[in-house]
Amino acid sequence: MSKKIAFNVNAYTAKLIGRENVSSLDGAILELVKNAYDADADICILYYEKNNKALYLMDNGTGMSEETIKNHWMTIGNSSKHTSYITKSGRIQTGAKGIGRFALDRVGDNCTMYTKNSEKNVIEWSVDWSDFERYQNLTDITANLSYINLELYNSVNTTNKDLNKLLKKYFSKTGTIFKICNMREEWNDDLIKNIKNSLSSLIPPEIENQFKIYVFNGDEDNIKNAEICSQNIDKYDYKISFDVAKSGKIKINIHRNEFDFKDQLDKIIREENFTEEDRKYFLGQEKTINTSIEDLINYQIEDLGNFNGILYFNKITTSKDDAAKYFYKENIERKNYADFFGGIRLYRDNFRVRPYGEKDSSSYDWLLLGKRNSGSAAISHQKNPWRVTPAQITGVVNISRINVNLPDQANRQGIVETPQFKALKEIIIAIISQFEQDRQYVGRKLSLKYDKENPAIKFAEEIKEKSSIDNKKNLNNSTLDNNKIDAKKAQIVIDSKNEEIQNLENENRMLRNLATVGIISNQYIHETRQAVNDIGVNLMCVLDDLNDKDIESALIYLDIAQKNIKKLDSWFDVTINSIRRDKRKMQYVKISSIVSAQLELWQKVLSKQNITINKTLDENLNSIKCFPYEIESIISNLISNSVAAFADEKDKNINISFKNASDGIIIQYSDTGKGLELGYKKNPERILGALETNRRNSLGEIIGTGLGMWIIKNIVDDYNGEINLQKNKNLKKGFYIEIKLKTLKKGE
Repeated sequence: MSKKIAFNVNAYTAKLIGRENVSSLDGAILELVKNAYDADADICILYYEKNNKALYLMDNGTGMSEETIKNHWMTIGNSSKHTSYITKSGRIQTGAKGIGRFALDRVGDNCTMYTKNSEKNVIEWSVDWSDFERYQNLTDITANLSYINLELYNSVNTTNKDLNKLLKKYFSKTGTIFKICNMREEWNDDLIKNIKNSLSSLIPPEIENQFKIYVFNGDEDNIKNAEICSQNIDKYDYKISFDVAKSGKIKINIHRNEFDFKDQLDKIIREENFTEEDRKYFLGQEKTINTSIEDLINYQIEDLGNFNGILYFNKITTSKDDAAKYFYKENIERKNYADFFGGIRLYRDNFRVRPYGEKDSSSYDWLLLGKRNSGSAAISHQKNPWRVTPAQITGVVNISRINVNLPDQANRQGIVETPQFKALKEIIIAIISQFEQDRQYVGRKLSLKYDKENPAIKFAEEIKEKSSIDNKKNLNNSTLDNNKIDAKKAQIVIDSKNEEIQNLENENRMLRNLATVGIISNQYIHETRQAVNDIGVNLMCVLDDLNDKDIESALIYLDIAQKNIKKLDSWFDVTINSIRRDKRKMQYVKISSIVSAQLELWQKVLSKQNITINKTLDENLNSIKCFPYEIESIISNLISNSVAAFADEKDKNINISFKNASDGIIIQYSDTGKGLELGYKKNPERILGALETNRRNSLGEIIGTGLGMWIIKNIVDDYNGEINLQKNKNLKKGFYIEIKLKTLKKGE
């Protein structure tokens, strides 16, 4: 006959659960202060009594009744905040797991609690946490509870005058006071300093007036020294505030505070083609961008909820030349905010979620801005994007308990990596990108202005002009000063520098082509690896059949191996063939020959994927002076993108035509793939940016390099060409691009 046996909990197991969740002293203090906030307190005081080596932790919140202590405080995992998490004053409570009380155990062995709510007398409750190690079962452990007739503030034994004033002012009605003894750490001045630093970042500045925190170190401490002030940022180059609605709508406000044109503003606006809107932004008006989650990250995420934040950009240091070039405001007293504020912090219902943005922690750069910044261009660069570094940007991101899909990890050290949390990070990075584009937009214009006015450029033109005159007539007459520049020698220097620049440009072209090879090789690495494996397996089968003298079977396996070898050859033709030495030389070439050969190679590769390439070439297509591999690179990057877009499509057609133009050639390319994502359709030129990609794997993780279209843009720019993507705005499906390359004249 079977019988039912009840589960039990070992007392030490319960204690371990608490310690797993509150592993550090720092974390324990923060948990207890959070509990004070959840109790609707407007003041929380920590007081270390040096004589008895005891810590008092006090709040003037709602306090607890005997019923609350029994049913919630002493019932592990049964938190009253689990369902009723909005307080009478409207605060959203931060706790819910019902194990935060073990933070007291982390601080010291013995704890006495004095608490008062609406009842007349104060409740005294005490526990010895070491009982959790002595007793076998959790139900064997008891705490002492009694009613005492005294004012709540009288439970604190202190001679500190400032502290006594606060106690009498705030602790005459309701509240809770913990007295913790037998401390686990020595509470010296350094430890208390660290506790203060942690508490200064616990709450954002906006709620300082609603919830004050004090830390008194002994009886001699004063209220001014004890008051915890939230770290704030009062000076910045850029401020980016944002609000993300549950519906997916996003409002971004960008405040430019970096530039100071003084009395030159009107002149600069006019001469550098800034807009009238820019004038307002330079004068302090915020720039507003209304967008959506789908526009920014190219997919919609369900059940993320509302969140908002404020980010601040500070340069930290700048050179005198850059200050003059970009009209930067003086920042003599500028602090390095990253040193004391940290990075981008995450707050839930006005309380810090650690360790995001925490200085000297692995989660300081939790958005991986450092990795993103690798290879970043200067803000003056006319093609490549500038990216902010982790040390240059600080701020806060505010989420709430209502964001149910952004739950805390069990150990209170971060957020569970849900799809919503991954999306939140992508959205923040996309918002940062909006600021980066704005700053680089200004930087590019000011850099061009500086280049036009730079004396060195004027001198170079002057020397070149003098050299040209010197070739036509003799200037060696008595009217010339002996110290005049020898124009011929100067021209030699200029020519030498021009040659160096040209070599670097050619090297850059070659690197772009190698990047294309890498992109294609990486995209089809699975197919090539599988082909190599199949060749190995087939050859082993051939060997076995030959040993068994089964010639007929061996020939079948040889035939299969040969087909796989041809498959590999096709891939090698598409990739390695493009970097042959004869293609690395600028020359006049017959475009039709290059295009036909390249498309033929691609058709061989794609035929087994049921992808068809339809080409149209003008009969007498213009010849063009070019690097042959760059034309192939344009074709390969376009086809590579199309193949990715065909993933779930039945109709897989690529149409490409090369037509003559009056001053060059026009390439028209389209495919029947899924087309651009909605965010890109609204602004198709975005796809031309470096590292701009929305190619994802089945887990929703970005896997594309974001280099293909950027490479095409750079090639087209080098040929003074144009790219038109506007047709994509109205396409329901498929992709279209028109590229114009200008023909260089003989001698160019």
